[in-house]
Amino acid sequence: MAWTVNSEQIDVAVTLTKNLHDTRSYWTFAPAKDISANVSGLIAIKDEYGQYMTTTHSNGLIFQSPKVKDYAAFQVHSTGNGCLMLEGCNGKVVNMYYYDDVKCEGSGSGLTIGVRHISGKVCFTIEGPDNQTFFLSSSPGNPDYNGSLAVKHSEDDTCRFSIENLPSNFLPHATIIGRIALQNAQGNYVKTDQNGNLNCTNHTLDENAQFVVKPKADRSGKFELVGNNGKWVNMLGISYVECKGPEGGLTISPFYLFHGKVELTISNYQGQMGRVAFLSSSPGEAHGSLAVTNYRDEWCIFSVVRCD
Repeated sequence: MAWTVNSEQIDVAVTLTKNLHDTRSYWTFAPAKDISANVSGLIAIKDEYGQYMTTTHSNGLIFQSPKVKDYAAFQVHSTGNGCLMLEGCNGKVVNMYYYDDVKCEGSGSGLTIGVRHISGKVCFTIEGPDNQTFFLSSSPGNPDYNGSLAVKHSEDDTCRFSIENLPSNFLPHATIIGRIALQNAQGNYVKTDQNGNLNCTNHTLDENAQFVVKPKADRSGKFELVGNNGKWVNMLGISYVECKGPEGGLTISPFYLFHGKVELTISNYQGQMGRVAFLSSSPGEAHGSLAVTNYRDEWCIFSVVRCD
């Protein structure tokens, strides 16, 4: 026996129930419970292979994490009419380049995204020119953008995502303003002395562990640090930092992690060859300095302590 169902006459999902009190072979179609994903608050986004979308240190986007961990949380901001913006844990918003590539490096307003529900999953839609509808994909974008996701002009399996709702306190941001101290994972504080030496070997929070944050005027979220000795944290070469700058210092960009922790990244300096480096709490190659590394490890993770 053959039969067909017109999908326009039933909901997206149905429940099939066989009548056990009737010997005839037929099924009863009943609307299933609402299984629409809840795309609000703090969420994680998973692709068809179970990989979570994460931000990268180049403010890119990639699906490569099998678990919800650092960089996989996104805050949903409603823009009205069922649309939204996504903010990553790097403090940036998801943005788009030329209807082809999406990253997470926007400031202020970002990409306006629509949501299409499909059997418990979602497609993130983007309004293109001439009222066309494009789709965010989990596929890599153009390599020239250094970590983007592709925007597709027609939907396929890479455009369907599962949504996991995260508790609101899952990703509290560190507050980097005013006077702060930086504490590494071992409980030691970054400190300077009157000679401008830096170390991170002591658990005591004293005046030498306090730095004044000097935000950059471009409101990019980047900042410089002035030590208790009145000098600016500065970088010599590209491999270590001290606190001896007479005016103007090292430009630092925070990368926010879970539980109020942060990595302090350094980029766009001559000799870095486009790489992103990390301020480390481990000793640098010069006496009285801290290292700048090209890779992340536990020595590059800091808690920010407000001292105001």
